[in-house]
Amino acid sequence: MLQIFFIRHGETVFNVEKRIQGHSPTPLNAKGIKQAKDVASFFKNKQVDKLYTSHLVRACQTAAELEKVVGKKAILAKDWAERSEGFLEGLTEEELLQKHPTVRDEWRIQGFNWKPEGGESINELFVRVKRGFEELVRSNEGTIIVVSHGGPIRALRMLLVGENQSNFFEAKHFKNGEMLEVLWDGTKAVVRESS
Repeated sequence: MLQIFFIRHGETVFNVEKRIQGHSPTPLNAKGIKQAKDVASFFKNKQVDKLYTSHLVRACQTAAELEKVVGKKAILAKDWAERSEGFLEGLTEEELLQKHPTVRDEWRIQGFNWKPEGGESINELFVRVKRGFEELVRSNEGTIIVVSHGGPIRALRMLLVGENQSNFFEAKHFKNGEMLEVLWDGTKAVVRESS
């Protein structure tokens, strides 16, 4: 049985300001550092076989707190990065609509295939997350941790519980520092949500 804990990184200023974060190099704020330490403390005295993290700054900072507790060096795993939002990164929704008023219309026409210039579509995110999960279950055993982001964790949960991809924006949103536990028996996954 493989046990995987997917952890959303700690809070950043962009989270607080409700800015599109994507691949922006935003560090954890003070609350985010505390969240990272708190989630790391959950693993005190627990055997962890591997620790993976998205390559983005906020995830790496969260993983650094876990490294101190679990005694494992984090392995960079780009499949677990947040969806790249291209030229939209750094904008609030209000700023987006002021600076790029055609985005909503483009989205309505193309749906989950739409991607901002320099970014990634939601369909591409789902493909990447599925590939990343298949690689994790193929190459690991025991207990592992993956530090990731809201988009990939939400997409993974939807894939594993069979929720329709069209519900992406309505599906469960994971808070900063929140965990999704997945138990994999070799053929199917059991999903447990915890905070």
